[in-house]
Amino acid sequence: MSVLVRGIIISIILLGISVLLLFPDLTLNKVVTPIIDSVMGKTEGKDDGEQDRAAVKPQLIIREPIIELTPVITTSKETLDTQIQAKQTIKIDSLQSPPSNLSGSDIQVMALVNDINPKFKVWIAPKEQIRKWVALIDRLALGEMPTKYRPLTSKITGFNVITKDGRLYVNPENHKRFNSLIDVITTVRPDLLASYYRYWLPIFDTAYDELGNSSRFNKRLRLSIDSILAVNPLEIGQAELKKPTSIIYKYMNADIEDNSDITKWVWRIGPENAKKLQNYLREFIRQLDS
Repeated sequence: MSVLVRGIIISIILLGISVLLLFPDLTLNKVVTPIIDSVMGKTEGKDDGEQDRAAVKPQLIIREPIIELTPVITTSKETLDTQIQAKQTIKIDSLQSPPSNLSGSDIQVMALVNDINPKFKVWIAPKEQIRKWVALIDRLALGEMPTKYRPLTSKITGFNVITKDGRLYVNPENHKRFNSLIDVITTVRPDLLASYYRYWLPIFDTAYDELGNSSRFNKRLRLSIDSILAVNPLEIGQAELKKPTSIIYKYMNADIEDNSDITKWVWRIGPENAKKLQNYLREFIRQLDS
């Protein structure tokens, strides 16, 4: 501090003392403090008495921004299955408990079906439901539609064709045969189905292991759904058919016939049913990933 400033401060102090002696009714805060503030241009010189009587203004503290690290999500099969089971949008105690083993599990499966949609029970084949569903999904992931050991009973009427100019074509009304099945499937709440899937995933893995697979069932389920979502409508209208020696009709156009079984099944249920089913599966996947 310079000699000049020290002199000014000493003069102010002496002046303040003189004022207090001459005018005892004046306080230090009324005389001395304003003078010091005007000279120093700061508020740090306030004495303890004034700080007790006036609120101290909070000072802005500049801190380094806190950076939240995004957790690394592992894609290992075991961890993925654990994460899936941990996501519970519906309370566990409101769901039917999964079977502890596959033998005798059909009773609990029917209780589950009754919970998600009782109308679905008329479509259910009575035995080995979990094994049949897991086997079906395993084949769907390959684009195949199995003809044996299906988990659903056949409630669909026969395939119809029409003849035009001596040629065979698919009956445009064929897709209506699948309306009731698609309606039953898509009226199941996707969030409820997703919760059951997470809760019952260990028993699905057990059934999948029986098939001799090294990967996890969850991966297989995603592949099977992808095979359905990838199907686009058949845009060529009434495709001509040929009837081989068996009872199965085939498309005359090899480019159409060479498609996967699941692709041709999605074509058979019709564009409206296909759209309805695909939208439902997208919502189901969204619920699993939410």
